[in-house]
Amino acid sequence: MAKYFQIQYNLLEMRRNETNKVLLICLFLGSIFAFWDILIFAGLQIPGNVEYLKKIISTQEGDVISGNEGIFQEVVLDEVNPEVKLESNRFDTEEKKLDIKVSSNEDLKTGDFGDYLIIGNGGEGKYVVSLGDLIVGKNEITLMFEDTSGNSTYKEIEITRKSPYILGASTSERIWVNGDDLLAVVDQEYSLPAEYYPRDLVFISDYGVTGLAKGMLIRKVAATDLGRMNKDAKTLGFDLVVLSSYRSYATQVNTFNYWLSAVGKDAAEKRSAKAGHSEHQLGTAIDFTCSEVSLAGIDFAETKAGKWLAKNSYKYGFILSYPDGSEDITGYEHEAWHFRYIGIGDAEKVHSSGKILIEYLRETKI
Repeated sequence: MAKYFQIQYNLLEMRRNETNKVLLICLFLGSIFAFWDILIFAGLQIPGNVEYLKKIISTQEGDVISGNEGIFQEVVLDEVNPEVKLESNRFDTEEKKLDIKVSSNEDLKTGDFGDYLIIGNGGEGKYVVSLGDLIVGKNEITLMFEDTSGNSTYKEIEITRKSPYILGASTSERIWVNGDDLLAVVDQEYSLPAEYYPRDLVFISDYGVTGLAKGMLIRKVAATDLGRMNKDAKTLGFDLVVLSSYRSYATQVNTFNYWLSAVGKDAAEKRSAKAGHSEHQLGTAIDFTCSEVSLAGIDFAETKAGKWLAKNSYKYGFILSYPDGSEDITGYEHEAWHFRYIGIGDAEKVHSSGKILIEYLRETKI
């Protein structure tokens, strides 16, 4: 019996020893974790573990970043959507593209958002939203504005694009409604109304430009740059002379009829525009000539003045309308002397694109 109690006693001692070992291990591990917490909250940096700690400690309520000397600071996220104000929610335009002014109380992300661009214009919470490829009719667009913290505000806008042309009453002819537009599409398909004439015509002679006849006119918007181009050409020794400038609808009727009687219908349509389809009616087209043409009997394209114009006219806002090799696109024969003013900015775009003028105009306006 005594032996039995001795055995039970030994078993109890063994269990007590095992329990003590477990307690000691728990105390040891607890001390390690407690010491680790002390290191973190005391602001001590453990080399090599900063990035790991940042990931562990970060929570949905805030991010943890390491400061100088390994001190961690909590950054509270901005969860407030930006306040965005548009100049309007409804717009009417005849243009294919439209810029909208925007202001915000926070810095917005800029760049390409697919159907539109957000462009910063000098700070102070002011931006421009640039929309392209607007269809004729109603365009309903949802714009997203996102601040630098990722908070978004949505604005719905409606843009009604009016057609830049109308169909003729008795034919399928497309009549351009705004001849004052420097980028108006005027070709064998699109025409100007018979009653259209520019309201800002001025004499080319008032800008130092010589014409083959007196009283030649051009739109004022193009006159200054024409004068600059003519002055620079003279400085280089080129004697540019204007052969033809603005022509009214009625004058173009006579011009086309002359060619019709001289060479026949098919050839006339390649050499001259029908009334309403001439760029000269816009008041921004110029036909040039020079003394080399009459003295040497050579084509204007081969003259020094012609070569200089072909290379440099875009710098003054003028583009050659009917370049060599473009007959299938323009419908007209090559005219090395015919230049049209579209403004320096757009002329530079045409030049850098390598496109024919009418291709650029169609893509931009239609």
